[in-house]
Amino acid sequence: MMQIPNYRFVERIHEGRHSLVFRAVRVADGLPVIIKRLKEDLPPVAKMARLEHEFKVVRPVNLPGVVAAYALERTENRR
Repeated sequence: MMQIPNYRFVERIHEGRHSLVFRAVRVADGLPVIIKRLKEDLPPVAKMARLEHEFKVVRPVNLPGVVAAYALERTENRR
């Protein structure tokens, strides 16, 4: 299972062509979160930009039943 500081991973819930999606818990406050990350160790700038754009589009959405976007974090060479 993947490791990112400050998060405890529970399960992988999706694997796409370019990304992986995990259910996790933020250690600091026990908040359940969904983490999406790019698959490549050194993803091209274009893929990182696409993920950043996705975050910017989803971040302001505040609707019942829609997962909130809390943060876009860089770990190692990934977002």
